[in-house]
Amino acid sequence: MKIALTSLAVGALLTAVIVGQTTPSRPWRLVGYVNAQRVFAETTEGKAQLARVQTLQQQRANELRARQQTLEGLRKQMAEATENAARVRPRQQESQQRAFSWY
Repeated sequence: MKIALTSLAVGALLTAVIVGQTTPSRPWRLVGYVNAQRVFAETTEGKAQLARVQTLQQQRANELRARQQTLEGLRKQMAEATENAARVRPRQQESQQRAFSWY
């Protein structure tokens, strides 16, 4: 008798679970997505904006290259000035010592 009641209770519970799963509580909703790369690649406006971005990137790269060249030139000038100053400094010190030795 206990086995029969337990089986009946388990059967009723399983039936309730199965019936609850087969009838959705809310209707199915469709889900979609947008592939931004595909939009840029295939639409006229996307292609125009992509070309605009590439043009801006090229301009910025050219500006950066020019600044780097200017900076490199300034570094070379500073290095040469430092070398010249290092050569001139002992001569100036020697001249000053000679000038002060007369006094």
